[in-house]
Amino acid sequence: FRTEDHGASWTSLASDGLEGYVHVIVQDPVRGDLLYAGTEYGLYLSIDGGAHWARFDRGIPRVPVHDIDVHPRDHDLIVGTHGWHKTQTTIRVSSISSTAASSMPLFSSSQL
Repeated sequence: FRTEDHGASWTSLASDGLEGYVHVIVQDPVRGDLLYAGTEYGLYLSIDGGAHWARFDRGIPRVPVHDIDVHPRDHDLIVGTHGWHKTQTTIRVSSISSTAASSMPLFSSSQL
């Protein structure tokens, strides 16, 4: 769930693109509409504030993601998994689009 009025009302972030139990959701500190979700089936991204989700599978396997952090200086995404290891990935949004997050070419990554 998310709120835009300090908790007076709430909107569900669940959608068909988000799979499994969600362990953690983190809002990008630079782009407020960019959300990261760690589920029992991997890392998911939303570019529209949680209306649509798509699995991010470039460099991160389909393993439970229990923790996510955004590096304060480098803005790298730090992902803590279960059964794999901790990884650091650079994710850059190359264009702003109202397209559903299922069009993942908006994101590129390189594992450090």
